[in-house]
Amino acid sequence: MGGTIAVQSDFGKGSNFHFSVPLPLDRTAAREKTARGLTTARFLVGEKSEAVSRMLRQHLQSWGAFCADLDSAEAALGRLRQAFSGEFDALILDAQLTDAGAAALVKAVRGIPAFAETPILMLYPGSGEPPPEAREVTGPVGWQNKPIRRSQLRSALERLLGRAESAPQEPRTQTSPPEATATAARQPSLARRVLVVEDNPVNREVVAAMLQKLNYDSQLACSGKEALQMLAAGSYDVVLMDCQMPDLDGYETTRRIREWELVENRARTPVVALTANALSGESEKCLAAGMDHYLSKPLSIEQLRAALEARTKPVETRTVAVETRPASADSRPASVEAPTPPRQPPASASREPPPQTLDSNAVERIRSLESAGKPDLFERLAALYASSSASLVEVLRRAALTGDVMAMRQAAHGLRSSSQNVGAMALAAICQEVEQAADDSRLEVAEELVERLIREHENVLRSLAQKPIAASA
Repeated sequence: MGGTIAVQSDFGKGSNFHFSVPLPLDRTAAREKTARGLTTARFLVGEKSEAVSRMLRQHLQSWGAFCADLDSAEAALGRLRQAFSGEFDALILDAQLTDAGAAALVKAVRGIPAFAETPILMLYPGSGEPPPEAREVTGPVGWQNKPIRRSQLRSALERLLGRAESAPQEPRTQTSPPEATATAARQPSLARRVLVVEDNPVNREVVAAMLQKLNYDSQLACSGKEALQMLAAGSYDVVLMDCQMPDLDGYETTRRIREWELVENRARTPVVALTANALSGESEKCLAAGMDHYLSKPLSIEQLRAALEARTKPVETRTVAVETRPASADSRPASVEAPTPPRQPPASASREPPPQTLDSNAVERIRSLESAGKPDLFERLAALYASSSASLVEVLRRAALTGDVMAMRQAAHGLRSSSQNVGAMALAAICQEVEQAADDSRLEVAEELVERLIREHENVLRSLAQKPIAASA
C-alpha cells in the first residue's frame, strides 16, 4: 500500500508500534453533518467513568458546546442546586451514577425547581433495551446504550433539544424584554457575550438579570477552573471576574488567562473584577493580576453599563508583559485604567442609625430588573439566598466554636456579598465586623458577633418570606 511500519521496543519498559499509509480522500462517502444545533449549547455530564466522560467532553466541545463534567451523583446534584436557572440546556447522566438507580436520580433532578423540565439523556450499559425502571421516568428523557457513538450522541441530543438538522435553525439568542429596547439601542454592537465568573448563586442571578436588562448575552461559570474551560471552548467580549472564590480565586484565574493568551497567541479579553473590597490598593492588586478594571459590590446597573461600554470601545492599546508577582502602583500598564476607589468615612465619624432588616431601595432595585422572561426574580433570589446563606451561617457557627479564623472570614465575606444584593444591609454590616475580627484574630469578639449574626439572619429570612406576600397585596 506504499506505507511504512516500525516498532521500537525497550526491555522492561514496553513497545511502540506505528505505521503510516497514504490514503486518498473518498469524496463520495457520507460525512458527518456539522452539529449546528448544538453550537453554544450547555451540558452537564454526570459520568462515573473518566474515559467515557473525557470522550463525551471532547465530542461536545468539538461541536462548539460547553460541558461541565462530574463523577458522582452527589456532585452533580450539588452543582445543579447551585446553578443559575436555565444554566444548562440538557443533562447527560450515567444510569449507574448512583446505587439508588436511574429513576431515583431523575426524580432527584426533577426535585430541583430550575431543572424540573430540563431534557436528560440517560446512558446505560449494554446493547439491549433500556432498564425496566425507564418506564417509571416521565418528562423529556432519552435513553442511549453505551458505548455511544459520536453520531448517536449528536442525534440523541438534537432530538432532545428540538434542534435536529431537518428543522430550521434558529440562532440561540437571549430574549430581551420590551422595556429594554431603548436601553439596547444605546449599547455598542461590539459586545454581546459576557462571561460571568461568580461562585455565589445570589450574585450570579443578580448580575445575569442586569446583563439581560442591558441586552447582553451572559454565560455563567461557578469557579475559576470552569471559566478557564469556557474560555478555551469559546470567545467572549468581556469577563466579569469575582475576586474571592475558593480553590482558584479571581486574581490567579486572570493570571492564567493572560499566560494562556500569550502562549496561544490569543487576543486579550478584557477582565472586569467584581470585588467587595473597596479599599485603597485594591486597584493595584487587580491590575497586577492582569485585570483591566474593577467594580465594587454591590454594583448598580449603571456602573455595570459604563464598565462594559468602556471595555468594548475600540481603543489604541499596546502589548504589555504581565507579571505573576505583585506589582507596585508605579508599574501598572499604561493601557489599563485604574478607577479611584470610594472614599472611606473617617473612623471618628458618628455612626448612622442601624438600617432596617431589608432595605426598601435595594428591594426595589431588584424588582426593577424583573422582566417578561423573569417576572419572579425577587422570589427566586429569596429562595437562593435562603438555601445558600444557611450553609454559610452554619460554617460561621462551627468556625466560631473551633476558632477557625480563615473559614470564618471566607464565610462572612460570602454572606456579606449576597446579603447586600437582597437588601439585608444590617446583616451585611455584621458580616463585615466578623471579617475584621477574624483578620485581627480577635476570637472572643468574633464569637459574640457570630451570635448577633445568627439572630439577624433569622430576621432576614422571615422578612424575605413576607416580601412576596406584601408585594402581591
